[in-house]
Amino acid sequence: GIELLAEDVSGGGVSLAQQAKDALTEVLIKGRVGLLADFPVNAEGVSKADMLTGGVRPTVRLYQAESIINWRTVTVGAITKLSLVVLSETYTKADDGYKEECGEQLLILRLNDDGLAESEVVRKTDNGWVSQGINKITDNSGKQLDTLPFLFAGSENNDEVIDDSPIYDIAQINIAHFRTSAD
Repeated sequence: GIELLAEDVSGGGVSLAQQAKDALTEVLIKGRVGLLADFPVNAEGVSKADMLTGGVRPTVRLYQAESIINWRTVTVGAITKLSLVVLSETYTKADDGYKEECGEQLLILRLNDDGLAESEVVRKTDNGWVSQGINKITDNSGKQLDTLPFLFAGSENNDEVIDDSPIYDIAQINIAHFRTSAD
């Protein structure tokens, strides 16, 4: 099944190699990036035939550091895992064929009181933020997950702690050289 992701990991034609390059660029510049594994599932689950026909397939979406606006962790036994991730996104509010109007939305991934994963999309309107409903996050058989399908990738560790940008010091030196030259 990995061959499908190697050619198109995002569902929009971005290869796995290209997404890895994009993630590395983000980590070098900003110190971190986020990856969300997504697999649309209907109430009956997903069959292998659904996947082979291309109607349903897994994707991995890359989120830049500034799109990850909030997160929390919880420790269960000896394991620390994400309990909340809030991601800033845009959606198509209107499209008349000539001009596309985009709106702001938040994708909220969280563990509920039972420790099971769920997602909620909240869209910004003229009247404030409006929920589009809460959905269970399930595997391909329809079983609800107990972990969030989101991963931080950082310059030092792949955890929720914000890492420094590896090129920050070089950028500071370049700015200092520019100032010296300007003076």
